[in-house]
Order: sequence, then C-alpha cells, then structure tokens
Amino acid sequence: MDRLREPAPQIRFLSLAEIETQLAAVAESLVIHAMVAVYIYAGLRREEALWLTPDDVDLEARLIRVRAKSIQNESWQPKTKRNRVVPISNDLYAILKGYVSPVGSTWHFPSPTGKRWD
Repeated sequence: MDRLREPAPQIRFLSLAEIETQLAAVAESLVIHAMVAVYIYAGLRREEALWLTPDDVDLEARLIRVRAKSIQNESWQPKTKRNRVVPISNDLYAILKGYVSPVGSTWHFPSPTGKRWD
C-alpha cells in the first residue's frame, strides 16, 4: 500500500509591519531587542543565538559565526552539526551597533544573572 505524502508546510515570513511590531515590543531591553533582531534578520535558531559569544559577532566584517563550542563544562553544536557564517544585514547592523555585550561576559546575549539563557 502506498503512503500518502503530506505536503510540506508553507513557509510564512513576517511582514515589515510585523517585524516593526515585534521589535517595538522588546525595545525596552537592549539585550532582548538585539537577540530578537538576530532571530528575525539573521534567521538564527534560538539555541544558536543563546550560545553566541562576543567573539562570534564581528560587526566590522558584518558576520555572525555559528560554531560548535565548549564553555564552562558545557558543549554545544549547531543542529546541522556544521559551523556556518551568517552575514549581518544593514537592518541588523543598525541594531547591533547600538548593543554591546557586557564587559567580561562569556555570552553575547547574557541573561539578567550574566549566565546563558535556558
């Protein structure tokens, strides 16, 4: 018996108005605003953004490096198990240049306690 194939779900993109609304909703927190911008403009997965270190974000070269790492007795690797480089768009650059990860922080987007978000 042949199996019925389900069609792949249609990918839905945010409209420009929805992007504006999403970013406005988190504008009061610099770290969350920058993190949400990375999700929207760079397309990073949640874990990819949460595991970014300051060295992974190169504003001068306009690149984000998503790479496997071991930090503080924890290891992580991208879902695809391959490192990659993601370009920083002009819109994302405008937001990230106004955000600086805290001095001495292990994480580019630390939680309020300074640790990695769960």
